[in-house]
Amino acid sequence: MTFKDDTQKHIPTLLKIWRKGKGGSLTKQEIALLAKSLITLQRGLTGERVLAGDGYMQKQNLLGAYLLYYWPVSYAQTSYAFFPAIKYFAKKTGPHPAIRILDIGSGPGPASTALCSLLEQTMPGCLKKISVTLTDYSPKALALAKNIFTADFPQVRVETSVINFEKQKLSPLKEKEKFNIIISSHTINELWKDNENAEELKRLFAKDALSLLAPDSLLLLQEPALLKTSRSLIQLRDFLLQEKVSILFPCPYTQSPVPCPILENPNHTCHAEQKWNPPQSVASLAKEAGLDRISFKMTFFAFTNTSSTSTDKVQLRVTSDAMLNKSGRVRFLICDGSKRIPLSAKKEDTHAKEMGFFNLNRYDEIFIEKPEDRTNEQSLAWGINTETKLKFTNYN
Repeated sequence: MTFKDDTQKHIPTLLKIWRKGKGGSLTKQEIALLAKSLITLQRGLTGERVLAGDGYMQKQNLLGAYLLYYWPVSYAQTSYAFFPAIKYFAKKTGPHPAIRILDIGSGPGPASTALCSLLEQTMPGCLKKISVTLTDYSPKALALAKNIFTADFPQVRVETSVINFEKQKLSPLKEKEKFNIIISSHTINELWKDNENAEELKRLFAKDALSLLAPDSLLLLQEPALLKTSRSLIQLRDFLLQEKVSILFPCPYTQSPVPCPILENPNHTCHAEQKWNPPQSVASLAKEAGLDRISFKMTFFAFTNTSSTSTDKVQLRVTSDAMLNKSGRVRFLICDGSKRIPLSAKKEDTHAKEMGFFNLNRYDEIFIEKPEDRTNEQSLAWGINTETKLKFTNYN
């Protein structure tokens, strides 16, 4: 089963919610109006991030820009990032189990909506057995999310809970029943931004989330691919691997938890990037606002508390874009779970081209035989020569 991007099917609902009931396509006037709001929103969600949280909901046009641009982007990110984990979950649990999802910091629900769609793709007919608990500190965001679920997934049972995550623990939720899938998407980075103990508080927060997991369940974490937010999530990844959970995706398999090698350099990070053919509303707003939306980026991890994760063991994964050095060699960084290994070929190498080396993308899985040893005194390095055999598969 291959990944299917179905973001478009939610656009009519998002448009009706913004217009308070009216359907139809965006007009030129609406596109111009929302594009101006999108620029304001884009600036408010980066830099000092003054609109992070529910700041975008205070004005109708900012809300429209969010629903018709950022909501679909978040939905597509979640769908791409966690499709392999949902396939793993479906295979592990068997047909038609009752599934309880907890969305931490749900906002208007793009992440949990995407999960429901993925579950329906991998386990057809399961929607009527899914219950979703949406948690956020914004009642307005929760109301929007519930309206979207009512319109697009009426079979799914939805509960909402207003929680200020900086002041309240998640653990009281387990008094009802534990969850099979817990997701936190673009949320943790918004917490404790001005607190000098932020990283420790995030670890306690994640540990609290773990306490809500039923056996053989998933914890899915996703953050923006900005240097600071990405590295913070990678640090949290290292912490969680000491808490009796295993990482399913995207990291390569190692027999014992090891720190992510990215953290050795304070200017490096690790993230996925996926080319995207966005829905027309997203493309129109991006074009009008002068934004690039031919791809999306994010840092993410899928964890499980399953005792054995013997399936889907990835040995090597691409963790960089192509880089051309002064000697005319194209280089990628390949991760084996404990270190990153430069893999390079001359830019005119026909053998490398035939094997698809120059078409590698971030997070492709690599299978390599007889790489050229280009190790120097400083580090291990590989190259492509005539004896090298290379195969790769895309992340999805």
